[in-house]
Amino acid sequence: MSSRRHVKSKAGAPEPVEAVPVDRLMLGRDAILGAADLKIQKVLLPEWGGHVFVRGMTGAERDQYDSSVMVGIGRVSTKDLHARLATFTVCDETGKLLFRPGDPEDIKALTEKSAVALHRIFLVGQRLSGMHLELDEITQILKNARPSSSPTA
Repeated sequence: MSSRRHVKSKAGAPEPVEAVPVDRLMLGRDAILGAADLKIQKVLLPEWGGHVFVRGMTGAERDQYDSSVMVGIGRVSTKDLHARLATFTVCDETGKLLFRPGDPEDIKALTEKSAVALHRIFLVGQRLSGMHLELDEITQILKNARPSSSPTA
């Protein structure tokens, strides 16, 4: 059952807002596990002569990625950061990953590719995985990060 209510706009005039149906407020186990919740986005890469698809990471992939870049408590290694994230997010149009997540050979091969293209993939992968940070957070991370050897998972 759906009902209408009104909220005030910035100008003070009431605007109708569709209320969320009560039967959709609480998700059960099956609804959660059955949700198609990984977003996929086409990313144009003129540097490579075409496009790729980038998708958000699953919870397990995000944990694996986070573990692979941590070099201590609260310290992040920036070594191969862009290429590493690409292995976790570049996929085909159905969402199947094209690289082996965190694989040293795939990471090494990608580090030899255009930094501009990798950065574009990195930004989209971060956003789709809920990793986008505010500028001050990025600055703080980079201040605390020191180059280190490739971390092991």
